[in-house]
Parts: sequence; structure tokens; C-alpha cells
Amino acid sequence: MLKKKYYMLKYVPMKIILKIFIIFFIAANAHAFVADEIEITKITDMNLRHEKGLYHIDVVLGVKNLSTKDIQLKNCRFDLFFALKDSENIRIGTSEKTEVILKGKPRSGLKSSEQSLDLSTLIGADIRKLHLAIISSDEMNALLTNPEPKLSIRILGDFDAGIKSDLGWTYQKGLKIDWLIQSYIPRKIMIGTYKKIEAAAEDKEDGKEVTATPSSTEIIEKKTDKLTICFENGQNSLSESHKKLIRDWIKTLESDSDNRVLHIEGHTNSDGHPKNKVFSEKRAKLVRDYLFTFPHIARRFASEKVRIIGYGDEKPVAIDKSREADYKNRRVEIFLNTN
Repeated sequence: MLKKKYYMLKYVPMKIILKIFIIFFIAANAHAFVADEIEITKITDMNLRHEKGLYHIDVVLGVKNLSTKDIQLKNCRFDLFFALKDSENIRIGTSEKTEVILKGKPRSGLKSSEQSLDLSTLIGADIRKLHLAIISSDEMNALLTNPEPKLSIRILGDFDAGIKSDLGWTYQKGLKIDWLIQSYIPRKIMIGTYKKIEAAAEDKEDGKEVTATPSSTEIIEKKTDKLTICFENGQNSLSESHKKLIRDWIKTLESDSDNRVLHIEGHTNSDGHPKNKVFSEKRAKLVRDYLFTFPHIARRFASEKVRIIGYGDEKPVAIDKSREADYKNRRVEIFLNTN
């Protein structure tokens, strides 16, 4: 019986034996193969979607399969994060992509062509947590003001990997991988996605749909180089709308603003109060303190590059005695100048 088995084995073609060996070798080394042969080259697009009450971020990646074999990832779970150097990563969500096929190049020696991988990532019904994490991050705030933002995304993957050979697909289950993608991303994509996140977060305030437009009683003037915000009588704190206006203004700062001086000027109405200059300076300092909660602003405009002054009622913009005129005069003006 043993001799018969040996006799049959002797005549198994060497080609088949080699193929079987290759199958077992690929299966045993699938993790290293996938890690070495899949190259994520760049982030090509990013967009926020709202569908059936849920928010999604579509992250589109440029991917290359460096091998000559097709690679299939099945039963996928990809968790996506904004990767940060100096603090905890910001979780975006879990991708809804459950299967990926990456075509191998036709033969060795040829360059691999770039393929598109769209990871539609589920955030959930409430986007405020993601928005808060972004605005609380120094690195993310710096990216939003950078003319050439370099975004880092971390992907934790869990999947079954299949590699195609002449004998068909060979699978290895339960592989895990940690990809870190660092890629320059067009500023308009970065800012456009953030603005959608910001607007969606505001629309979810207290679980109700609310307008994302600040109240007309709190905006007088907003320009690229100058921001004017107004205060109610006796108001000695910044409202959420004030803060939003300041954050939006920060995003408009040009890269050459490092060479300019930040001016913050406080004003009051003309009610003749002896402490009007004190009141106006206090409001100017409120604005300064909020601006400097953003570390990149604090670094850019050191103390010698900030001018704070309270003019009191010396420079009114409206001279009639109406309530509206008083409101317009109770203001803080923020702008950049060369001195």
C-alpha cells in the first residue's frame, strides 16, 4: 500500500507541486504580501454627505498594486482617523466598503497604474463630536489656514486577503493592517469639507434644525482683511456667533500675514460714561484672548505684533441717537496692518 502511494507521488508533475507550494507560501505570507504590494499614493478627494439622516465622509484614495497578481480584500472593516502628531487621533468613522479588488500589473517590469479607492465612511447622525474635535485641535486649525495643507489619515484595516494565482484565489483570513497616508490635498477640498462639517454641526444644535447664518443683530461688517463685531448694551462676553465669525475670519488670513501687525480696537456708544475707554478695551481683550486660544495664531502674532486699544466713544460709525446707532458703535474691529 505504501509502495503504491509512493509510485503515484513520483509521477505528480513538478509544475503542479510548484503551484501547490506557491499557494501555501502565499497564504502563509499574505500579510507581508499585502503590506508590501499595496501602495496608497495620495488623497484625491474628500466630501461630506448627508443621506437618510446619517452623515458620511467619502475619502477617495489613489492606490497602486505593485505586484502582477490581483489582490482581493473581503469582509473588510476600515476605521479612518485624522492622524495627529501631538495629540490623540480624531476618529472619522468606519468605512462601509466591504470588498476591494486591486488589479495587478500585466507583467513585471511595467509600472503599476493608479487605481481609485473610495472609502465611504459612516460618521452617524450627530456630527458635532467630529466638529468639536477638529476645532479643538491645534494641528487641524493650522491645516485649515495652510495654503498647501498636508493631511494625514490613518486607516486601521481588518479583512480577509485573497491573492490570485494560476490555480485561482488563495485566501488568508483575519489580517490586520495599519496604514498611514500623508498627502497634500487641494486647499479647496480641505476647506470645502470643513465648511460642510461646520454647517452640519450648527444645524444639529440641540437636535433641531437651526439656521447656520449668524443673527443680523450680531454682524455689521465682515471683509477679508477686517472683521467688525458688535455688542449688546452691557455685554461683556463673546457669543457663539461672535466666535464663529472670528474662526471664519482666521481662515481668510493670507500666508504673508506673518509680516503684518494684528490690530484689535474697541469702541463704545456715546452715552458719556466715564469708563467707556475701559469697557472698550476690555472687549478688545476678550477678542484677543479668544484669538490666542488658537496656537498657530498665538505663534504668528507674538505680543509685539498685536496692538490693542480702547477708543471709547471717540470714533463713532453712526452719529444719530437711535438704538441701532448705539449698537453699531458698540463694536470691536479686527484687522491687519503693516505697523
